[in-house]
Amino acid sequence: MSWLWAVLGVACGGDPPPPPTAGTTAVTPDPGDTADTGTTPPEPLDCAVRFAWFQKDVLSDDDGLNHEPWPTHTTTALEWNCLGTDFDYATVSNHGTGYTDLTPTGDFALDMELWTDEHPVSESGLAALVAAYSDCSCDAATTVQPLDALDDPGVADLLDGVAGLVRDRLICARGTSVEDIADQLAAGEIDRVLDTTQACHFAEGVSWSDLFDDAYQAHVGELAATHVSNNDAALQAALFEAWQETGTLGPCDAAGALCTGPLWFYDR
Repeated sequence: MSWLWAVLGVACGGDPPPPPTAGTTAVTPDPGDTADTGTTPPEPLDCAVRFAWFQKDVLSDDDGLNHEPWPTHTTTALEWNCLGTDFDYATVSNHGTGYTDLTPTGDFALDMELWTDEHPVSESGLAALVAAYSDCSCDAATTVQPLDALDDPGVADLLDGVAGLVRDRLICARGTSVEDIADQLAAGEIDRVLDTTQACHFAEGVSWSDLFDDAYQAHVGELAATHVSNNDAALQAALFEAWQETGTLGPCDAAGALCTGPLWFYDR
């Protein structure tokens, strides 16, 4: 749960982590330290920022993650407090469900799955970080395959391909029809599929990820030239974690391996 949700008074289960404690690690230099040199004192670290991951099952009307190991959608956020200001945030929905989007039943669609430790930062450093993060995605390097809308032609083709593979590779207990599951999948009845397949398993060495990879290559396009929301999220996390570790804001490297081929699952 994010702090924003707590402020809105929405109970989503569990207690939210406390907001960043602005200024507790601030470094305000003594003017006497620089008086003799004439140099400008370093900017005080009056803000605290952290990175957070929010996830849900793709194409499901349910909120959050309920059907492992079904592919996930990941939205990310930077959340911060600064001295003298209220909590604020920046978020990237990564071609899918947004930070405050709701399910058809009125619940927040995304679950907060993980967050980093808060990190002290100056106001100008925070502004630079937010700008770099907000522009960080794989879009410049590979083509995105959205997994948020059943009426998207690419999604329809993908699910049709996965359905065909399910017929050959899924094994279910007596009374559960693999053929029915495949038909439901091809029709986009995702929640029915996810509920029914709890009584099923794949042949040894096969996973949902394998089925999505094979179906994508056969029915949609070249796998290596594609990314999904999880690739963007992993790239954004790498940008933040490198900054947190080194104190230097580096490039968002969309040309790297993180953007090559869809990351159907993203477990932080």
